[in-house]
Amino acid sequence: MTKSLCKKNLETMNRTLRIMEAEKKNDFFSAFVEKALREGTDGFESDFSSFFPSLPYVESLVLLMDIDGINGLWDKEQEKKLWRFVVTNIAHEIISKNNKCVSVTDAEGAIVILIGSNGENDKIGYEKLLAKCYKIANIVKEHYPFSVSIALGEIHESIIGFRKSYIDALLAFESRLMFNNTQVVEYVKVNQKIKSHIYYRPLDKIR
Repeated sequence: MTKSLCKKNLETMNRTLRIMEAEKKNDFFSAFVEKALREGTDGFESDFSSFFPSLPYVESLVLLMDIDGINGLWDKEQEKKLWRFVVTNIAHEIISKNNKCVSVTDAEGAIVILIGSNGENDKIGYEKLLAKCYKIANIVKEHYPFSVSIALGEIHESIIGFRKSYIDALLAFESRLMFNNTQVVEYVKVNQKIKSHIYYRPLDKIR
């Protein structure tokens, strides 16, 4: 009985420590994005490496994902966190097979996956990653009573690239209704669509 109780207490303590560690990473990422937007990334490199020691950043890309209509599905924040955790595990398992990545959440609670490479023999591989995004969306739709939307930022360089790619993914995520298939939205296509709708007045008409 005592052994069983000790084991249960140890499991609870380990689970609590994992949650605390994840929350520290989430808080750091939110602070990183916010500070980088205002002031640049000076002073963040060593902190970033200590929080994400296994993540290279010669190439950097961010994937943003969330459960569709999550606020209407569950009232309690704990339930939302649970199902986001389930989806994160699915995505992480698929992406981490060929890519180095870490998972965090942003200030809104959405799932953020940071994907990096050393730019040499382990390039991110955009098209393969895109195929993985569709695989994630299809698995969730097939096995769970909800769907997910995934937004893919562009590949950038260095630590600042994670912030740039996160903004890319955020814009793509917010623009997903512009596309018929809202499962996976690419910033590249969103950007092309926006540019194609910009109206340029000929110079002689302006004068």
